[in-house]
Amino acid sequence: MNTPGSTNPFGAAPQPTMIDLRVGFGPRFLAWVIDLLLAGLFSGALAYALMQFDVRMADFMQETLSGIEEIYAWFGLSSEITDTVIRLFPALTLGGMISGIMYPLIEGLTGASPGKRVLKIVVAQADGQRGFTALWVKRFLIKNLGNILQFFLLVPSLQFIDTIGDFFSVVIFVGCFFVLGQDRLALHDRLAQTAVYYREDLPS
Repeated sequence: MNTPGSTNPFGAAPQPTMIDLRVGFGPRFLAWVIDLLLAGLFSGALAYALMQFDVRMADFMQETLSGIEEIYAWFGLSSEITDTVIRLFPALTLGGMISGIMYPLIEGLTGASPGKRVLKIVVAQADGQRGFTALWVKRFLIKNLGNILQFFLLVPSLQFIDTIGDFFSVVIFVGCFFVLGQDRLALHDRLAQTAVYYREDLPS
């Protein structure tokens, strides 16, 4: 009598385990590329909207703008171009910070980013059971802690947190390559006890 996963050549074909059904690096990378493009469009549209409100940078970041002005002057660019960049830079910076939270929050609340939805993959529990909001939010917080900490840059006395945020971002980025391992789990999946599956492979 054969059991699931048996290697008996005269028996039934081996049944895939839930680990076998987890989505590997390739599809997850493709979903990330799609999300990167969509997030870029969202960030650009948000920056354009913020420009209409003449968004200003915090005082401690004015040095960056002054540096940009000096570089543009050194290259002999016109004052009109410089003024446009000076107006655009704060909007792009703030728009990027907001987009870095709001776009991933789609996955944090629904279990799948737009890129994942295109590929019909979803975040679930590590054992293959369907996910739920609290689980997705926990994964979102772990995965995007670096981006969340970036908002503390708006408070001059808390600028040191930027270094901590950069550290977490690098750790999570490197941890994404853990998906290449046999269990197909990124670092944030391990910490949140989640995994990524094709929607059709999950129990209804």
